[in-house]
Amino acid sequence: MATTHKTKSPRRPRARTLAERQKLAPLRQKIDLPMMRNSERQTFKSCRFQWWLSYLEKKQPIASGTALRFGSLVHMALADYYIPGKRRGLHPAKAFERHYTDELKYATKLGWKDDDGKWQDAGELGDAMLTHYVDHYGADDKWEVLVTEQPFQSVVLNPTTGEPWFMYVGVLDGVWRDRTAADNALWIPDHKTAAGIGPETTKHLVLDDQASGYWSFGVDWILEQGLLKSDEKLRGMLYNFLRKAPPDDRPQNEAGEYLNKDGTVSKIQPSPFFLRQPIFRDAIDKDAARERAMEDWAEMEMVENGVLKVKKTPGRFTCGLGCPFLDTCELHEMGGDWQTMLKATTRPWDPYDAHEIYFGR
Repeated sequence: MATTHKTKSPRRPRARTLAERQKLAPLRQKIDLPMMRNSERQTFKSCRFQWWLSYLEKKQPIASGTALRFGSLVHMALADYYIPGKRRGLHPAKAFERHYTDELKYATKLGWKDDDGKWQDAGELGDAMLTHYVDHYGADDKWEVLVTEQPFQSVVLNPTTGEPWFMYVGVLDGVWRDRTAADNALWIPDHKTAAGIGPETTKHLVLDDQASGYWSFGVDWILEQGLLKSDEKLRGMLYNFLRKAPPDDRPQNEAGEYLNKDGTVSKIQPSPFFLRQPIFRDAIDKDAARERAMEDWAEMEMVENGVLKVKKTPGRFTCGLGCPFLDTCELHEMGGDWQTMLKATTRPWDPYDAHEIYFGR
């Protein structure tokens, strides 16, 4: 792909810890190959116009989305909790408070209105969620953590020429060993915050591009680095969902059902607060995931080179779910001065700066 992604981007001012610098070190290596990560693939397949503005014009909203920032803070807190080894680290609620306080030095206060119109303060919610998380899973000592928040980069060869084509990059939330399993099964966890947890949250996971990228290129990198023994086998992905909601303080019966004040079972039962969904993967899955990633890359090259158009994909799930370029897109559609709108509402960024890959995932 012609784009080399060398534009210097503004970085978050907070000084990185030694642990963060060590995690980022692999992605600082000078690499001549262009890079691709899951977020770019998702954007491209969602709407090429948004992809063009984000990844070719390298524009980003001046203020990052609340959901993304909140999710990143939860990831950072869980990374402090799931440190390598059999014991857990800093309580994630305390870790979240530390990272959130640091975030507020350089950003506005986070929050949003829930479905009932009630304001949710991100700091209070993060504390409540993660305290509830530890109460729910207890010591969570069935897991031995081998690595946590591990950046990876895997060279992908052109199937026609056999030459290096691009670099697939990302950050693994971890590799965990199930100490209770007879075969000490290994899993790749993927922490996710969600507004709700139900069938609609999990039914796509077998084909999820992020998981497929981790399972194929991420696993390739793990094996290349010798992080696993030859007799160790990865079982699959383990999605670790946390619902963005404080705990329900109503009393419960032995079946876990929430009760009314008179002791009867309430007709209003919340969706699960937490879910760990295993997705079993094998070598066939890895091959299919690699092929699909290469097809996506080839199509992106064709759009960049003008073979395919930078078309828009308007719809409720592209425009209506917080597209950062909606106003710019509408002006572009009407033949208005969309360039001025773009300049006024965005800032330059480098989507393949190591910092962006690590925190933006």
